Amino acid sequence: MAKIIDTADLSQALTHEGQQKKGVYIRGPFQLAMNSNVIAINEWLKGDVPYRSSDYQLNMVLSGSWCFSYNLQRMVLKEGDVVIMKPGTLVSHYWATSEINTRTVSIAGHLISERFPSFGIDRDFIVFRPDDKVWQKMITFTLLIQSLADEEELVVLAAAYSLLRYAILEGASAMQLQAQRTKSHPHVTTFKSFLALLNRYGIEEHKIAFYADRLALSPNYLNAIIKEVSGQTMMEWINSYLIDEARAALTQSRMTIEQVSASLHFPNSAFFCKFFKRHTGMRPSEYRKH
Repeated sequence: MAKIIDTADLSQALTHEGQQKKGVYIRGPFQLAMNSNVIAINEWLKGDVPYRSSDYQLNMVLSGSWCFSYNLQRMVLKEGDVVIMKPGTLVSHYWATSEINTRTVSIAGHLISERFPSFGIDRDFIVFRPDDKVWQKMITFTLLIQSLADEEELVVLAAAYSLLRYAILEGASAMQLQAQRTKSHPHVTTFKSFLALLNRYGIEEHKIAFYADRLALSPNYLNAIIKEVSGQTMMEWINSYLIDEARAALTQSRMTIEQVSASLHFPNSAFFCKFFKRHTGMRPSEYRKH
């Protein structure tokens, strides 16, 4: 079954081409936002609605704090942090401080594969805190891209690609060092496998037994592993996934509540409404209006 959650890239979140504000550049499949605080809140398309990325995106947190999840893994970013994600990543934004300001570079996924076929990233997303030297190099990259914004498209893309590639190499190295220092938990691979299955089957399969069977483990043992690694039970993860899908469906589609309930494989709409209110504090109809 197709995902309810829609895909989006940065161009859908910014002002339309030809109506950009200072520091926002949109060139077809390439977008650059030097400062997110120049964009009015009502100009963001998705807001707190979950979506799947359709672009390669790099975010540098210039100030403030920002809470989000990538592929159901929730974290808080602060000034000086960098996030890189690739197409297909499930993104949910939860909150941000009033002083939040980010610098963002986005390149369409299909453009990367067409122009730079040897490019690759083996992680869905990378989160790291570069040292001052690396941070300043990334800032210099973005200033260069900004200065080239009116040049031939391939020139701009080459500069943006170079920044993305540099950031990925630095980020992957930083994450590898962090993993070595913390001596990754022996069950991290199992946890990641569970999340991958949840991302694929979460709409249809709501029971722990399904995932345990797929991973050839007993439900109790698998649940204990997930709890030990992540601090949350399997059911909490499954419920979080369903809530994200429900939030997206209620906001992005014209489906009735009964249709949303059916699409998420709940036994009936009354059960779905109770489930949604228990986890969000609002009935689906209230959430749709807020």
